Amino acid sequence: MQCANNLKQMGLAVHEFHDARRAFPPLHLSGTGHATWMVIILPYLEQEELHERANMEIQYYRLPAEVREQQVTTYYCPTRRSPPQLSTSGDTRGTPHLPGALSDYAMNAGDGSVIPWYGCAGCNAFCCGNNSNGISTPTHDWDLPSPHWSGQMTGSAPTNLHYTAWRMQRRIRDVTDGLSNILMIGEKHVHEADRGNAQRGDGAFHNDDKHSTSARVAGPGFPTRVGPWTCWSVTRLWASSAALTPAASASSRLATGACARSSRTPVRSCWDTSPTSATAT
Repeated sequence: MQCANNLKQMGLAVHEFHDARRAFPPLHLSGTGHATWMVIILPYLEQEELHERANMEIQYYRLPAEVREQQVTTYYCPTRRSPPQLSTSGDTRGTPHLPGALSDYAMNAGDGSVIPWYGCAGCNAFCCGNNSNGISTPTHDWDLPSPHWSGQMTGSAPTNLHYTAWRMQRRIRDVTDGLSNILMIGEKHVHEADRGNAQRGDGAFHNDDKHSTSARVAGPGFPTRVGPWTCWSVTRLWASSAALTPAASASSRLATGACARSSRTPVRSCWDTSPTSATAT
């Protein structure tokens, strides 16, 4: 029951965020080491102090260790593991690995029919502009020039980038077939051998460098779990209508009608890495 209650608390936090900001929290901010949705909703989980200290303008690699490593109990499913838990590898950007607190949950990034997952410049067989089909998206605006960030990026790579004035891209009005049909947050699949490995979808929840840490897909071509090494998948999902939905029968769609469905074969590696990886077994 505690895992289900955690999902409920996060779902309510996302709705409270939308009530206050008139948009869903972004899946992540920049994809270059800035904050994920789990940092953004912290004030709605009674974690205001950590939210304030986790300066979202700067990258994960500039955060003090006591901030990176501070545990949020709500982000752990106790039937899997309990805090404290830290990432063991992969939270790096031209730096040594910097450990951070983990999470057992991810937000719905769509059914995998949109490639790339969040939209694309122009239109092709798999995507069109800002039309993705997850409950939320990053802050990218594909109508803007590359690299498509909606905010202002200043500073220098790899670890001194400041991101400000970003815009949220998805609102309730974008959900054309109703929130009761849309999945919001799920308990993510992580193979036991990969726990703490950011490259395999289990990195620090503060860090948006490895997208599969905080967001997952599920749908045709991307079953909830193909084999032990899949890390785009989820094992349990929280519907935005506040009803727990068995993942085996779930469809994580957001019907915008703009994108063709893909027949893409599931891949063994995380969905935010090479699309030519070996098929999962």
